[in-house]
Amino acid sequence: MNAVSGKFLVQPGAGLALRILVVDDDRNTREILFEALQLFGAEARCVSSVAQARKMLAAWHADVLVSDLGMPDEDGYDLIREIRNHPLDGEASMPAIALTGYTRAQDQQRAIGAGYNEVLTKPAELDALLEAIRRVASADPRRP
Repeated sequence: MNAVSGKFLVQPGAGLALRILVVDDDRNTREILFEALQLFGAEARCVSSVAQARKMLAAWHADVLVSDLGMPDEDGYDLIREIRNHPLDGEASMPAIALTGYTRAQDQQRAIGAGYNEVLTKPAELDALLEAIRRVASADPRRP
């Protein structure tokens, strides 16, 4: 399932000058998000598992996390709980967006309860994802 769809209302190069970590076990989703985020000015890194996200966060500072929830082994809930409870390099307040195929209200409430700032369901409109990224980044207490 693709993570994003639709036409762009926001123009490429629109200044999304952020470092964004994407965590999703679906290769197509990672590729689409990587290309789109780069096109809109972000520095994106994409990994396929929570274990890889852990390693990436230990070596690279992300401004925003965009993560799938349903992944094998450890899931997106495990990842955000770890970030919130055992931060790597002060990442406890890193803005985080769950991008998921889980569409039930209780799934979305569970994601927010686990520590995500926002939840978007797949396939998300790219404009909605970009706006969510801007919104959570602007509310980040770590940013000046």
